[in-house]
Amino acid sequence: MRRRGRPPKNDKRSKLVMNHPVRNRVRHAAFFGLMAFVGISGALAVTATADAASITLTPFGTVGGSAGINEHWVQVTSTWQGPSYNSSGASATALDGISSLADASAALSLPASNSNVLATFDGVQPGPINYANTAFNTDPYSQPAYGTGTLPPLFNASTPSAQQINYAGHFWGFLNVPTSGLYNFGVLADDGFTFTLTGANGNFETMGLDGLNTRTYTYFGTNLNLSGGLYRYDLIGYNRLQNGVVRLLQGSGTGAWNPTTISAGNFYTSIAPVPLPPSVWLLGSGLIGLAAVGRRRHPGQRPNRRD
Repeated sequence: MRRRGRPPKNDKRSKLVMNHPVRNRVRHAAFFGLMAFVGISGALAVTATADAASITLTPFGTVGGSAGINEHWVQVTSTWQGPSYNSSGASATALDGISSLADASAALSLPASNSNVLATFDGVQPGPINYANTAFNTDPYSQPAYGTGTLPPLFNASTPSAQQINYAGHFWGFLNVPTSGLYNFGVLADDGFTFTLTGANGNFETMGLDGLNTRTYTYFGTNLNLSGGLYRYDLIGYNRLQNGVVRLLQGSGTGAWNPTTISAGNFYTSIAPVPLPPSVWLLGSGLIGLAAVGRRRHPGQRPNRRD
């Protein structure tokens, strides 16, 4: 199906699209190994076309467990040197702090006791995923066109804007899609991000934006055919200096691309356990009863023992 309408002028199609069966959840460490293989300079891999066939993902279930978003945040010093740091040679960058997806992955893996870690946050937040620092929220080039976001939990209203830098956030759990249909997802990010949506059938779709970038909308180059239910998601966003934002968006896969921020009520940290049907409980009770009868000794029966 052809998508009508155009995205905003500075939108980008997904630069990395993958859709094939996988058995296990792609954890961020393994995923960034793939990113390093593809390349960590600028845009990623091949751009998908607007008319690519949709990909079908099946839900893991329809009932969420605990509501909210699993979140892990870290802020590092401006002198921390991650995997992207290279001070010599033809490919010298000399960029310290978090300047790439590889750096973000490494920073998120640092223990809180590391001398380069300034602050961390681990917990469940209600959502939505719409975080921005003070620089973004007050930038006349960002506002009011892009709208504001909530301060990352690493900071508060009294944190100077100049100190809201070199941080990364990791978000994961299950996303509820209330109604079946064709969908697309987007991320507004500055500087970069990686987002993966996975179905129970093993199909998944991934997009990412690496390096240092200005505020940019990126979305899947392929529509997703989704049934109502829960899908596993994984998102990492990071910022090095100045403006920082990470916002997860959802829109219809048909018609004009008019994405909206996903509401808090559609995020779950887990899937609710599937209750056993009554017939299974009755069968279990019957087997327990039979076992008890089998162990009962009849009157006059001599105990089984050795003399």
